[in-house]
Amino acid sequence: MTTRAMPPYLLQIQIVAGRFTTMMLVALLAACARSPAPPPDLILVSLDTVRADVFDAVAAADPVLGPVLNASVHFRAAATPVPLTLPAHASLLSGLDPNHHGVRTNGDLLDPSIPLLAEHLREQGYRTSAVVSAFPLDRQFGLARGFDRYDQPSAGASSDSTLTILERRGDTSVDIALGMLEDRVHPQFIWLHLFDAHAPYAAPGAPANLGMQDAYRAEVAFVAGQLARLVRALEQRGKPFVLVVVGDHGEGLGDHNELDHGLLLYDSTLLVPMFWYAPDLYPASTPGQTARLIDVAPTLAAIAGVRVASGFDGIDLHPLLVGEDLTIPPAYAETRYPEVAYRKSSLRSLRDGHWKVIATRDESELFDLATDPAETSDRSAVEPSVAAAMQLDVWQRPEPKAATTPVAKDVARQLQGLGYVTASDPEHPADGHPRSVIASHRRLVELQMMVGAAPTQDVIAAARNLASDEPTNAFAHEVLGSLLLQNGVIGDAVVALDQSSRLNPANSETRYKLAEALMHAGRHIEALRHWQILEIETPQRAGVWSNEAASLATLGNWEEAWRAAQQGLSLGAKDANALDNAATIAERLQRWGDAAQLQQQLALLADPPFREFGRLALNQLRTGSNDAAQRSLAEAANRGIHDPLLALAQILLTQRQGQPAQAGAQAKALKSQHVRLWQSATREFPELGALPD
Repeated sequence: MTTRAMPPYLLQIQIVAGRFTTMMLVALLAACARSPAPPPDLILVSLDTVRADVFDAVAAADPVLGPVLNASVHFRAAATPVPLTLPAHASLLSGLDPNHHGVRTNGDLLDPSIPLLAEHLREQGYRTSAVVSAFPLDRQFGLARGFDRYDQPSAGASSDSTLTILERRGDTSVDIALGMLEDRVHPQFIWLHLFDAHAPYAAPGAPANLGMQDAYRAEVAFVAGQLARLVRALEQRGKPFVLVVVGDHGEGLGDHNELDHGLLLYDSTLLVPMFWYAPDLYPASTPGQTARLIDVAPTLAAIAGVRVASGFDGIDLHPLLVGEDLTIPPAYAETRYPEVAYRKSSLRSLRDGHWKVIATRDESELFDLATDPAETSDRSAVEPSVAAAMQLDVWQRPEPKAATTPVAKDVARQLQGLGYVTASDPEHPADGHPRSVIASHRRLVELQMMVGAAPTQDVIAAARNLASDEPTNAFAHEVLGSLLLQNGVIGDAVVALDQSSRLNPANSETRYKLAEALMHAGRHIEALRHWQILEIETPQRAGVWSNEAASLATLGNWEEAWRAAQQGLSLGAKDANALDNAATIAERLQRWGDAAQLQQQLALLADPPFREFGRLALNQLRTGSNDAAQRSLAEAANRGIHDPLLALAQILLTQRQGQPAQAGAQAKALKSQHVRLWQSATREFPELGALPD
């Protein structure tokens, strides 16, 4: 619930002691008659997986961003409340810590009752638009609320590999955002998310043999270049704006033996860039305090004049932006990824002044950031009272209702494509510090970084070594099985995926891949058992039903196959394989109209191009749709397609159009060249037997 408040950028007139003269009254009336200053456009850019130190070094050297940083309120760093994309953005857009909004890991679903910044701004009259660049922020997870337009990568960019991720390059996303700037009438809120710095590091134009540090820096440089394009466009429009640029989380790059992010809570993954750029509104400054992601939403809301009744965990930074004194509260952070991925203890952290604690419920590390910014010397034994008090603080914080995880298709596969281990066995309680699995996790990350960058056989060999060295590591076996399946080594893929599924039977993605491998191996009875389990575990996943239909059809259970195919289609299984399998099942059951309808949908797909116009035309003729069959034959001719079924359909259509002699002439070649087809056709269509020779 929001109410309108006087925006801070508008002139507010205060009446002081004394009396108005006539001239003062005239001046006041004239001032009131003038239109108020237009509210500024609010532009929020979130840089995925960008460390504060690397970004500042790269941006300072950029000919556009360097001067912008010097003219901005440029924080030395900001703190994320969780080093994972979705929960960090949930905090960014809600102003709440994750233990209040409930999104604790990628794939969770934000509670619809949590108010979001875009909703507040839309109520205030802003046009709201979002451009996100990767699957973890897909609209299904709940962040699209309040946006008039929510632009995300299309499903067409997706891959069937567990080791790839649905994303798009930053230059494409910036192009879309620039198109949104064309509205010069209404105040706008635009959120732009750039994902390029996330692994794997493959910046456009960068050499392929760069080391990890340089490859990552090249990605950040590419992101900075795209950000510079946006800044130029904003400056050239001549419309007031406030631009805030902030990272969602950092990247380990080997610090504390962490290559990626999510498992630990050191500053390499918690500290991100933040600067506020508003020409002629905010004087340039470099605050010494650490801002927080949760402070962005309340600040933008205040700039827009929104008074929010529900409150934020973050604070309004606007006084600090205009040069006034303000104390930023301690920064809380957490990660549940160790528990989700490895059944290890979750971590919580608190940054209060120069002290920082990182703690499980049972143990803690304490760092003096003033003397040890790299967090190399644990002070908990030297300052036990400080460590104990801060550990108690973070673990006494309230827990919200657990977030739900949507079962929409591709969720687990896409998250694994990012390198995240998913859905460890919930039957075993979390136990032990995450540092105990960091070496194993590092090997997994290194393996996934090899995909696409090293020869396939080298990647498979590394995966085999990892699975051999860690026989109880379920995810290692799944990565190996996925690689083998993707490269057609079906027998070994079945073995690896079966081992992974036995180690972690709760992981439905592993079971899905195992069922696929069994189908490729021709073991449909075994595959069917897994599809039927998945039918119960993930009933909304379209691929489960369409694959189950294929197994049932192969085993000759045509009626059951049709029911499963229908369920898959109703849930969105509209890819070529699902449609073609369903059409084949429909033909087997002589559901000619259903088969024709499915084949017409297939004909609309561009990849792969449809060529089965003969089957389509015959099914249309079987239902008496002669005009539709003629259109299908014409389309086949336009595409240069010729086959015996097309010739048969043309003969039938010609005869039905009252031209038996011409049909008989057309039939001569088909009868002589395709004897069995003609014999079968005359049994189904007795009228062909009456054609003149």
